[in-house]
Amino acid sequence: MRILHRRLAAGAALLIAAGMVAACGQPAPKPQDNKPSTSRFAETMSWTKVTGAKATPELAGDTYTLDLGNGKKATWKKGDKLRVAAFLQGNSNEYLTAFSGGIKQAADDAGAEVTFFDAAFDPNKQLQQMQNAATSGRYNAAIIWPIISDGTCKAITQDLPAAGMPVVVADAATCGREFAGTGNDLWAAGSVAQVALDIKGKGQAFFDAVGKDLTAPTKAVLINGPDAISTSKFISEAAASADKKYDNLEVVADIPTDLTDAGALTAVQNALQAHPDVTLVLLNYGGQIEGVAQALKRANLQDKVKVATQGGSPQEVRYVQSGLIVKDVPYFPATEGYCPMDMLANVWAGKPVPRLVLNQCRTTSGSPDVTSIDILTSANVGQYRPEY
Repeated sequence: MRILHRRLAAGAALLIAAGMVAACGQPAPKPQDNKPSTSRFAETMSWTKVTGAKATPELAGDTYTLDLGNGKKATWKKGDKLRVAAFLQGNSNEYLTAFSGGIKQAADDAGAEVTFFDAAFDPNKQLQQMQNAATSGRYNAAIIWPIISDGTCKAITQDLPAAGMPVVVADAATCGREFAGTGNDLWAAGSVAQVALDIKGKGQAFFDAVGKDLTAPTKAVLINGPDAISTSKFISEAAASADKKYDNLEVVADIPTDLTDAGALTAVQNALQAHPDVTLVLLNYGGQIEGVAQALKRANLQDKVKVATQGGSPQEVRYVQSGLIVKDVPYFPATEGYCPMDMLANVWAGKPVPRLVLNQCRTTSGSPDVTSIDILTSANVGQYRPEY
């Protein structure tokens, strides 16, 4: 049993890019009265297959009422146009833009309007954006990918519903639910539903998959995300747990980055200097693989040091094929973005939706009611199609 070493400073500030899509409305060109979609995501989305608790609108006269739990209700008029405020953690990489692209496509398919708000990984900015939207009177629903869990609870489950904006939460949970557990613990009463990545459950499964297959003592470095977001904490916890659980795995450093290639390059270079006997890079966000690969190439270690990651981007596919990446858990950001908007459109049309959708709303090899992962290797990567 070993104790995870103290985290190293990555030395990279959070990226705040100019010209992002904050607060720019994107009306669909051909409104369709909020009809649920029949897009290309229909075959792979899992929310229609979930068997758990449902959020079911009730129609009385021309008014729908939806019980949000905790004594909260949402009401809207039948035929009202769906106008959604979408609050994003950021929009600075391909993964995040695929997520927002999924939302936009679902809005277009449903004849809804969506306005995006980019918080640039700043939790205070995200809270201010939610407060401004709640008082503006411009929106009647919301999709939120929270930066922090507890700090967004009141806004999501009380303030926005009180302003006539019922919320579907995407990816990270709110109200500390993801700290409470995984799976069915993730939905927070006061919101319509949770479309969950369940990073805690998936992180545990990922590190278990890595640890159990190691046949020799292996020193690894974890390249993580920003400290400000909850998902980085869960990945750190899962890595520390695996470090204790598997005799052949020793995680010698856990390094926060800004989720860019430049951040990964600096982090890996620093880690290799501090720990020259590292033979495995555990990469939280696979979209940083080019930075990792560049650092290994500069150190002439691309044959000695391998990578296990999560993401499934086209770049990662190439490195799985080349042998640099030995395990890759694919993520589906476009589906995960499409799903909450599609669910809101169905609710708006009076149809029930599940309170909790796991696995990014993507059908996997496991049950839609249980957190599960698929793993890409050189043996099966040829059948995989990336979403970003």
